[in-house]
Amino acid sequence: MSQYTEAAVRQFTANAALGQHLRVTTLSTGKVALAEAGQMGLGTTENPATAADELVGIRLNNAHGTRKVVANGVISEGALVYCAASGKVGSSGTVCYGIACEEIGRAHV
Repeated sequence: MSQYTEAAVRQFTANAALGQHLRVTTLSTGKVALAEAGQMGLGTTENPATAADELVGIRLNNAHGTRKVVANGVISEGALVYCAASGKVGSSGTVCYGIACEEIGRAHV
């Protein structure tokens, strides 16, 4: 049976250690792992998971407001942001994730 969630952040079990503000996707096990380039994923990690099987808060993609993400390079303010490898975002790609509300420097959120 599916579940209804009213909250912007939901707890999931991490498949491995996960950094903060990275895009994640769900696995067939129900755990979350880093999303790859071309995968929209489920949302972004609110806090890091230091080990596998640890609970981690995920800001769901359909949550209100903005979110912090980790970029794989520099992204200009107002530019489209795309899903990149290893749970990051980039300035190019095939799946658009959103619009940068401010300039993002290399590996900054």
